[in-house]
Amino acid sequence: MCTQTANRRGRVGLARTRCTLWCMRRTNLYLDERQTTALDAMARAQGVSRSDVVRRLIDDFLEDGGSRLDSDLDAIDAAFGIDPDFPMPDRSGGERQKYLDGIWGE
Repeated sequence: MCTQTANRRGRVGLARTRCTLWCMRRTNLYLDERQTTALDAMARAQGVSRSDVVRRLIDDFLEDGGSRLDSDLDAIDAAFGIDPDFPMPDRSGGERQKYLDGIWGE
């Protein structure tokens, strides 16, 4: 792992450049507009670059092995149908049913 060291004036410049050149591999990603906009907003809010946000998100994912996603999906599955008093919409009869009956020849 690379560490950044500051010079006598407290600047990180050259050390950061060396770290970027020697400690990391360049990777190109194709992102859609929504992803780019969201990453840019996160970067601005955190005061870092878009690349830093991507690296942090990847580190977070690798750290927990994707288990957070699995637990989120499990929570969604567990919550499905949890409210037995939820009013179900009427799906019988009506113009839609007549239309479908006509298509199906009933």
